[in-house]
Amino acid sequence: MTADRRLRIGGWAALATAIIAPLELALIFVESGGTRRPGPSLYLVTDVSRFACLLAAVAGLDALFRRIAPRGANVVVIAGSIGAGLGIVAGVALLAGIDAPVVQTIAVLLASLLAAVWFVGGGGILMHAGGGLARIGWPAQLGGLGLVLAATFVALSISGPGGTSGPSLLNWFQLVGLFVIVYLVRIWFYVVRGRLPGPGVL
Repeated sequence: MTADRRLRIGGWAALATAIIAPLELALIFVESGGTRRPGPSLYLVTDVSRFACLLAAVAGLDALFRRIAPRGANVVVIAGSIGAGLGIVAGVALLAGIDAPVVQTIAVLLASLLAAVWFVGGGGILMHAGGGLARIGWPAQLGGLGLVLAATFVALSISGPGGTSGPSLLNWFQLVGLFVIVYLVRIWFYVVRGRLPGPGVL
């Protein structure tokens, strides 16, 4: 497989991740509202699918980051691969009914944190390149920070102020984390369709 073809596959995987992410967030609210059906959690199935797409994106987009910053790309691809892999394993274990809450909590936290490192690191590499690539990269850094804070709050069972009269602090972090969707869509536009965000676009 050529590097360009692998890069395009990574772009499509990034788009798939961007589509699944808000769906997964919606399922969190649906299942927490007591409308969950018997059998495997649809949220968990979606979560495993998201991490699988993310793993494909990590592998495919590595070529782009490596062209700009080879040494930084090494850190980014390792963090992303381990994070996505842990996410898949943790999700499959939960679907299989394996009961190891402490291990699973740690695995899910590490998966989220390492995935966030991939977003922040990859976004940083693109920002270092400047120009239109910088406009692709900044949402990844902002969204990655939101993912780190949201994952930490979830792992510690903290929601923060709010919740009864409005969104909790955790909800706000989750919303900030959705900036990674902007990043994933923009990077798909670039590697698949060859289009950079215009100079008038943040």
